[in-house]
Amino acid sequence: MEEAHLLSAADVLRGFSVTAEGGLSQEQVADARERYGPNELPTEEGKSLWELVLEQFEDLLVRILLLAALVSFVSKPSLPSCEPGPARPQSRRLLSSQTWTLLRLQLPHSEPLPPT
Repeated sequence: MEEAHLLSAADVLRGFSVTAEGGLSQEQVADARERYGPNELPTEEGKSLWELVLEQFEDLLVRILLLAALVSFVSKPSLPSCEPGPARPQSRRLLSSQTWTLLRLQLPHSEPLPPT
């Protein structure tokens, strides 16, 4: 029965000579399987891991980003030189007063706080 989806439920039941309560008989099921095959979708073969990885690089934007990363990697020195240079001044104050205020609010009051 073609285009059964366009018909009413009663017309479809009449076309297959069945009732809504009983359904198809075993003979009708066997006949339909012989004529139309099993009621299942064909299985698709999955892609291999290698195909999935290579598929990620098909996009032009990804290729541009890879090229930019390669240029960035090649153009920068990989490690800083070990030669002695001018010493950098280091700040004695490691935390700002605002940070100490926030810490005071979160710490229990039994512990002494460092001076600000």
